[in-house]
Amino acid sequence: MSRGISKKCVNGESYGEICVGCLCCSDDKNIRWPARLALNERELERQIHFDNWIPGSIRLKRRNRKSNITYYKRRIAIYKRLVKSLPAEGKE
Repeated sequence: MSRGISKKCVNGESYGEICVGCLCCSDDKNIRWPARLALNERELERQIHFDNWIPGSIRLKRRNRKSNITYYKRRIAIYKRLVKSLPAEGKE
């Protein structure tokens, strides 16, 4: 059974319609931040390994790809810091 997405959805795989269950919109930051870190790492890998070039727009696509890689690297660094700041399980 599919569910509609939350207003806080950040996952592009949902296409703005159906929840894919990634937990990136969870209210619990102990779940949300690691999920968002994993999502951004997947997106970075997609950008790095992108090879679906369309003739006539290769220059623009390469520029966008470079910009996207920079963006995802920054997001990953932010979420790595946030995940690292979470209290370890059992120490609360």
